[in-house]
Parts: sequence; structure tokens; C-alpha cells
Amino acid sequence: MATVHGTTWLHALQQWLSSQRRPADTAHFAFEILAQGDVIATPPGGAAPIRIWRTRPVARTDAPSAAPAPPPLPSDTLDDPFARPAPAVARPLGAPLGPATAPPHPVGLTLAGLDTQAACAQVLDAAQAQTPCAAGTVFLIDPRDRALYFAVVRGPDAAALQHRRLPLEVGLVGASIRTRRSLNVSDPASDPRFARTLADAIGYTPQNLVCAPVLHGQRVFGAIELLDRTAPGPFSDEEEAQLRRAARALGAHLATC
Repeated sequence: MATVHGTTWLHALQQWLSSQRRPADTAHFAFEILAQGDVIATPPGGAAPIRIWRTRPVARTDAPSAAPAPPPLPSDTLDDPFARPAPAVARPLGAPLGPATAPPHPVGLTLAGLDTQAACAQVLDAAQAQTPCAAGTVFLIDPRDRALYFAVVRGPDAAALQHRRLPLEVGLVGASIRTRRSLNVSDPASDPRFARTLADAIGYTPQNLVCAPVLHGQRVFGAIELLDRTAPGPFSDEEEAQLRRAARALGAHLATC
């Protein structure tokens, strides 16, 4: 069987598919990241799975040198798009002084002293209290294998998702993290970035979703996602802004953990 190498496991997979004269579109593959960093990629349609081995540098005996550091996460090198100063807001003459913009995080949200898991749970619960919806998730990045894990899950499929992992390159939440932008999608299944393989595996396709990256300055920790707004219609712009504020509050706390 042909062996190819790539700068990332996804690049290696696409190189191998091209060498076999097969389409290199991996949008509908299912991925399983193993503990040692290897990846099992299963094509759609019941085709045989493909294993991508994570190679380790071999030490040279003639000129020993330190192994090169792994490439940084793409989010570590980009500016925070939400860090721009808020525009000035006109205030009627004689109005009491106070903040002209919305509070930086949900009112009453206190994270001081909480560990990562408890903070994620409290922020997600506060976000769902502000914006009632059927399900929600806090994703966190595992930088060792560039994957997202489900840190906290709420909803009917929480048990099925608790131990799953997603590559950073997969899904709408991955797109939100890579671009540092919140996403408000009224029909996720029609979006080419949608993680259809995961949805099919758990038997749940949301009708609408909103997600926001968990950021602090130039650091990114993951994302918060809300699914299926309880009230009729898609998530509003204000609900998207509320989720951004909640995500930023969580990011500021995780930066201190």
C-alpha cells in the first residue's frame, strides 16, 4: 500500500486520497482520534477505514539537536476580532453616567474560584437561561492533537457526546474557532461545513444554531454552541451578541486557570 507524508494528518490523508485517484474531499468522513495521536478516518458509504499514523522525530546520532516544536494552533497567531473598542453612544443631556454598551458578560455570572469544568458548566447554563434552547455545548481545544472535546454538554444527546472528539478542521464550531467569528446559522444541514457524519451518528440534526469562540486576547480555548432555539424562528442578532459576551467571560477566566 502506498505511503505518503503530510504536514498535518489531514494533509497526509488528502495526499493519500489523491495518490489513489480518489476525491480528496473529506467533509463527510468520520474521524476518531486515538490516544497516541493517530487518526482513523472512515469514508462515507461503508468503505474501509484509513489509518493515519502520527510520526515522531528520530534523534540523529551525528549531530543531536532538539526536536522541532509542533506548529502553533492557527488561533494563537490571529488577533481577537471582538477586541475592537466599542463605538461611542450618544447620551441625552442630564442622563446618569454609566456604561454605554452592554455588560461584558451575563449579569450575575460569577466565575471566581471555579475550576475549568465548573466554569464551563456555569457559563453554558447562564447562556441557556438567557437564550432558551434544546441543547448546548462547551467545546475545549486539546492542543496535543488539535482536536475539540465536549467539555460540558446539555440536552437529550449529552450522554452520546460526552466522550467524543472532533478535529479542529471539522464542523461549524471548528469554522468559528478558526475564523474567530461567531456564527448564526438558520439551516445547519445545508451548510457545507456542517459535521453531518457526527449528526448521523447520534441521530440529531439541529434546525438552527449559534456558536461563539472562547477567546482572551490572542488566545483561543474553544467555543460555546447553542442548538435549536425554543422560541419560533432563528437565533437573533442580540442572542448571538449575548453568547459572544458569555464566551469572552469564559475565555477571560480560563486564561487565569
